[in-house]
Amino acid sequence: LRLKDLQEMVYEGFVSGDNDVYFLTSEKIKKLNLEQAVIKPVPKGRDVRSFRNNWNDRYVLFPYLNKKNKTEVIKLNDFPNVKKYFEEIKERLKTRKSLKGSSKNWYEMIRPREFDWYEQDKIICPSISDKNSFCVDFKENQSKKYFFVDHDCYGIILKDKNKKNYLYALSILNSKIA
Repeated sequence: LRLKDLQEMVYEGFVSGDNDVYFLTSEKIKKLNLEQAVIKPVPKGRDVRSFRNNWNDRYVLFPYLNKKNKTEVIKLNDFPNVKKYFEEIKERLKTRKSLKGSSKNWYEMIRPREFDWYEQDKIICPSISDKNSFCVDFKENQSKKYFFVDHDCYGIILKDKNKKNYLYALSILNSKIA
């Protein structure tokens, strides 16, 4: 049995272009009163271990919405507190080298990926690990939301969406035979 026979897709997580801006704690989110529609829980690669996600109250300010299964950048005027936060650091965001020559808005991420990749059951693994470190992401996790993964992690979506299949694949991926 090979992973490619079970998987629908494997993807690298988003690339923000400035993690210090986009990654926030719940304390900072509360202090800034940021709109919850664009706040998503995110593990880093070091948080993902065999069968568990040691998520550490880290969120990403993900300035996109899912509109008719399409990832669309938000209109800042619809999110006044996010707008205020971004405008305070506008010069920093505008001068990111990775945006040069791009048609992206100054507050966008470099590579956000597709919204619906994140908002479903998946297996998460770190991009670099010295052992098999796979965990499952069901919405019934500690954050009560699906995790969005950054480029420190990969997401694996299976063809058969049955939760038992995810647990079966997870047990093989974390085994010594994988």
